[in-house]
Amino acid sequence: MSEFSDSSSISKFTGSTAGYIGYDDNKYILSKIKDNPNAVIILDEIDKDHPKIINLLYQILEDGSILDAKNNLINFNNNIIIMTSNIGKSKTNIGFNSDNNALSTELKEFFNIAFLNRIDDIIKFNDLQETDIEKIIKNKIKQLKNKFKDIDLTISKNVIDEIINESNYHEFGARKIDKIIKNHIENIIIDNIINNNNVVIIDSIFSK
Repeated sequence: MSEFSDSSSISKFTGSTAGYIGYDDNKYILSKIKDNPNAVIILDEIDKDHPKIINLLYQILEDGSILDAKNNLINFNNNIIIMTSNIGKSKTNIGFNSDNNALSTELKEFFNIAFLNRIDDIIKFNDLQETDIEKIIKNKIKQLKNKFKDIDLTISKNVIDEIINESNYHEFGARKIDKIIKNHIENIIIDNIINNNNVVIIDSIFSK
């Protein structure tokens, strides 16, 4: 939620107040929740939010509802809110897989205790390991083969190893995998389709 990192971004959440540009728009977060009262709401990287946004989230967790800029009461009773954060990663270098006391201390340094007490559960995650990344890549390749069923596609184990190395998963997790596969595998397949070649063998993602 880096787009909510400055104080003015509160209007993206609650809507613009009367007399300001965007008052008649319904593109703010609370409006979308009003239209989807049974939604699962995922707030990614809330540690990047401005304190005013955190205060709004506290009110939502405390009361189960909040007023938008148009004075509409937005009810959250039927919503599930999932918040993610990288807190705990920088010091331990193992993501959320730090001990409970260390993680709790870091959370309390960033969020006030009242906010943390309104959260039902805090789930810690391990960093992705190479075996996890390999499984993700193999699954993506399987999806790719299903997408191009008319193509006799062979992708070597070396390609998987190269994608693992290029993904820089220690820093980015699995974020770069889709882009690598699109740029270095899917584009090759499309080029072969354009050239009326239905047999594609890929031994490396790097041009030779």
